[in-house]
Amino acid sequence: MTRAWQLTDVRHDRVLWLSEEDADPCISRSPSESGEVGGSKAKRSRTLNSINHQPQSPAIARAISMLKGCAHDLNKQLGLELKVPRQAMATCYPGVGAHYKAHRDNAPQQTKTTSEEAGVAQWRQVTAVVYINGMDWDVLQHGGCLRCYVGAKSDDHDGRSCPEYVDVAPRGGRLVVFWSAELLHEVLPTKGQDRYAITLWMMNTISTGTCPDTNAK
Repeated sequence: MTRAWQLTDVRHDRVLWLSEEDADPCISRSPSESGEVGGSKAKRSRTLNSINHQPQSPAIARAISMLKGCAHDLNKQLGLELKVPRQAMATCYPGVGAHYKAHRDNAPQQTKTTSEEAGVAQWRQVTAVVYINGMDWDVLQHGGCLRCYVGAKSDDHDGRSCPEYVDVAPRGGRLVVFWSAELLHEVLPTKGQDRYAITLWMMNTISTGTCPDTNAK
């Protein structure tokens, strides 16, 4: 389990990498049982404080399991060979204008700040995000939408080639799934209320061999 601030000119969120076991210590499972990659035996914290020091949450563990289950469904329906890392990424965008500029999740040259991060990004094939805010999230009051520049050209990094966009409100329980290398997207400024989400990147291991457990810290 790893906690970090992402304070750059690109993003302003708080990040916590965690697995189901981190979120709910009652869970004990081998990574190989769920198609996960990189079964690291590194010592893990047995007491999870969430991004804002909240108690351990079986609900978060279930959300991570659900995201991993999406990979199984996509493999079955689309004939893919996706793998999932042991940990997902929980994020908090503080309600003081925190945002994430337009980017693609599999475009290491665009937003990643280190060679390690760039190496990780190239494995991402599918992004799955579930929101864990209230179901009554008010976008007019709190902002925080996921803005999707559907159809943006591959060399467009700010959405100017896209005649229109789709704004997705981060309401609790909402699931968003997209191709990591294709969808240009951003998180609009969050106001007055913190914005929470859990993201899992499903990895492509077909053409490049063994996928690293990029989230095992």
